[in-house]
Amino acid sequence: MVNVKPIELDGSTLEGGGQLVRVALSLSAITGIPIHLYNIRANRSRQGLRQKGAGSPRAGHDGRGGQQGSSKQRRSTTSGVGEGGLKESHLAALIYLTCYCDAYVEGAEVGSSEVTFIPGAGGSVSSSKSSNSRKKESTVKFDTNTIELQNPGSVWLIFQALYPFLVFGNHKEDFFNKQNDHGEYYTELTFRGGTNVSKAMSSEYLQQVFLPICAKIGLPKTEVKVVERGWAGAASRIGEIK
Repeated sequence: MVNVKPIELDGSTLEGGGQLVRVALSLSAITGIPIHLYNIRANRSRQGLRQKGAGSPRAGHDGRGGQQGSSKQRRSTTSGVGEGGLKESHLAALIYLTCYCDAYVEGAEVGSSEVTFIPGAGGSVSSSKSSNSRKKESTVKFDTNTIELQNPGSVWLIFQALYPFLVFGNHKEDFFNKQNDHGEYYTELTFRGGTNVSKAMSSEYLQQVFLPICAKIGLPKTEVKVVERGWAGAASRIGEIK
């Protein structure tokens, strides 16, 4: 085990959504600094409560006109409601980074409100010990080159969490295991899930805006091929990108 105290990160900070989870996991994987996330996507839970009626308490208040307690005291009140906790896409990124960082992880399950991520500490994954977690069986399928979701969640939100690590991470010698006609080594990943999903960037945005900007500032060339489009909704469908 790595004898470094994890940095405590409150997942209800500011937006209180999934972006904090993605950025924190990626930076932890790159720097090797352990993290403990709690109140994961807590504000998503509060939004779900507000949608049920005007009588729902406002964020930061206890519903009786008083302020809520400290962030640690709020751990037992902000998950298990609405859409809070890890989603399948967050879990997919967590499993991938755990594999490539040889990390120790607690809380690796859909709906978990807390995650401890310790890079370089043994490659062990356990489910959450927190009673706040809405325990669900993991539906993420993963091998070293393929990440597959059972539901059409956005593959690009997974990509957001992995891209900084792919560019700046300390990779093993066999990570870039393919060679093109120019003698350049690269790695190829396959994602299966949603390619065009609401509240997430689309394949077109990534191909026409995000990656060209990354290339202009000197980041390694990244190519994306949409094999099949996938989307959520009444006629949901699993897509595939490489």
